[in-house]
Amino acid sequence: VKRKVITRKPEKGISRARANKIARQKTKGKRKGHGSRKGKKTARTPQKEMWVHKVRLQRSFVRRLKEKKHIDVPTSRELIAKVKGGFFRSLRHLKLYVQEKGLVQKK
Repeated sequence: VKRKVITRKPEKGISRARANKIARQKTKGKRKGHGSRKGKKTARTPQKEMWVHKVRLQRSFVRRLKEKKHIDVPTSRELIAKVKGGFFRSLRHLKLYVQEKGLVQKK
């Protein structure tokens, strides 16, 4: 060993090159398509987060209608209660409901 007759070969490791390449792509937002996803949609954005987003949007819409005097206070209270109860599927559903019931008062 001392006279370099017997030499030690360097150990072969596992290259991280491919893993690093994929990691770089992920930082750019690649590899996020439907085919790359595992698990339900609620695993990526929790149901509570989706609910909070939907409710905030609907409440702000009702508030806007009230501020512009398109609806009166009792109507806005009723709509906000329905929003809290999960009556409306989406903002579009809320708008449709307001339109069909004729709740908007044009000046």
